[in-house]
Amino acid sequence: MDSEDQVVDQPTLTTSKGIKFITLSDEEKVRIYEPWKNSIIVKLVGKRMLHYYLKRKIQELWKPTEDFQLIDLGVHYYIIKFKKKENMDKVMYQGPWFINEHFLSITRWKPNFVATQEKVANSAVWIRLPQLPTKFYDGNFLEKIGNAIGRLLKIDICTSTTLRGRYARLCVELPLEVPVQPFIYVVHHKQAIHYEGENFLCKNCGRLGHIAQKCSFIIQKNRDGKNEDTKQGIINNYK
Repeated sequence: MDSEDQVVDQPTLTTSKGIKFITLSDEEKVRIYEPWKNSIIVKLVGKRMLHYYLKRKIQELWKPTEDFQLIDLGVHYYIIKFKKKENMDKVMYQGPWFINEHFLSITRWKPNFVATQEKVANSAVWIRLPQLPTKFYDGNFLEKIGNAIGRLLKIDICTSTTLRGRYARLCVELPLEVPVQPFIYVVHHKQAIHYEGENFLCKNCGRLGHIAQKCSFIIQKNRDGKNEDTKQGIINNYK
């Protein structure tokens, strides 16, 4: 549309080039948005599933108090259309959610969503910190560790109650475009990080969300071999 074209509150406009431009009145927005007010948009990161199988797994995972529509938007995005707000709230606030060890990305429905223009930037992943000294099994300090690795989302109940001593288990949010850390220093302790989920961490580039066979990143060796060392550390810490 040319810069001199003006959009006013009319049902249909015509630009200077003869292109029709349809507008929405406030009344129309209220009416057509209303059926979607309890809807969410989901995408399973790094995994493709048939429509009927995905719906069945979601049904088993959330156990909603109503049947729901699963609407295919393309590019593996789906709308889940709830009628009851309680079901939407459960999904939005009790996550993160995983299906077959893959993160289920969830956002509120938005009216101008176009699947081909969207991209999931982050993913949740469960990590294990094997042989973490028990003195660090403190809620606040575990939170500090989690936020140093990514953005802490949840601490495993067995970890928070110190029922599991072989490893601490945390759920963190990490960017998909950045290689993961194979280890972290906790005070003077070099702590390995194991990432859970088969076929979710690329052993080639160290990024989440794809496998080595579908990796589009190329690792080039530095003269000092740092990239190769980091790559090997990631492979060793992938469980």
